[in-house]
Amino acid sequence: MISRILCVCLASFYLCFVGCESKTDARLKELNETQIQRLANCYCFCQSSSPGLMGPKDEASFREFLADPRHQKGFERLGVDVGDLDALLTSERDGQPYKIKFGLKGSPFGFSEAIIFETEGVDGEVMVAFGDSKTELMSPEESDRLYDSKVKENVDRSDNSG
Repeated sequence: MISRILCVCLASFYLCFVGCESKTDARLKELNETQIQRLANCYCFCQSSSPGLMGPKDEASFREFLADPRHQKGFERLGVDVGDLDALLTSERDGQPYKIKFGLKGSPFGFSEAIIFETEGVDGEVMVAFGDSKTELMSPEESDRLYDSKVKENVDRSDNSG
């Protein structure tokens, strides 16, 4: 089964090169309702555009990818404004820069690891975005554990918010 993020990445790639407006644009924007979802999908777009499906190695390379004019039309169709990268990399909820797990390897069959993390969160809950366009609110301790993990972990996400 192909995950939602693979569909988003493939559709983004298609839209970047074909350039046609369609109902797909609206669907893509639905998968990018929050800042953290938009950033996670940008990360996956970067993965799908790189040899070996590798995510950006660090913030500098991610910013370079986001600022690349070759990708702008695709980002617009995703509802992503890359005109202010500092704003894109900052949480709407806690006003802090996101923590990002750099250098993660994607998969042509989908990618569901936790990749974008709020720094502080709100009211004792931190929002985390996964590679399949889903988000989840969790305790800061759980978020830290996922951020610090070196291997893919199975997380019960049956009650996720995205």
